[in-house]
Amino acid sequence: MTRSAAEALRLVLEAVNRRDAEALVDLMHPEVEFLPILAALEGPAYAGRSGVRRWLRSLELDWKVFETRLERVFDFGTSALGLGGWHAVGRTSGVELEAGGGAWLARMHDGRVGWWRSYTDWREALEAGGIGGAAAERALVELPPTA
Repeated sequence: MTRSAAEALRLVLEAVNRRDAEALVDLMHPEVEFLPILAALEGPAYAGRSGVRRWLRSLELDWKVFETRLERVFDFGTSALGLGGWHAVGRTSGVELEAGGGAWLARMHDGRVGWWRSYTDWREALEAGGIGGAAAERALVELPPTA
């Protein structure tokens, strides 16, 4: 089945929210490079479908709640950029986090997500997605304010 990059991005976030490893892995190319938020900040990336499974297991161990909110998607054909935020509650600490300004960039390869990166800054994500300058400023004005 051929999916648009925007549809794949939405489905990845839905699978993460459900903690559905099978659905998540099915969306990924076997050689995916996956950089969720902590890997994007601290490194290294998760490699391949087994890396994505490992990341989802660690997410389950560390977070009682981890939910993404997708507010806007830009479709570029072979890639897509999603902007939104997330809500999380630490499993051990109980610390609650509410964050706006979350973003996800997906690049497709052979009909599946071949590269994924999370961002904490919409402007940086827009530029990485190829939306810079005046177009980025217009997009940011159209978006709801971050928390």
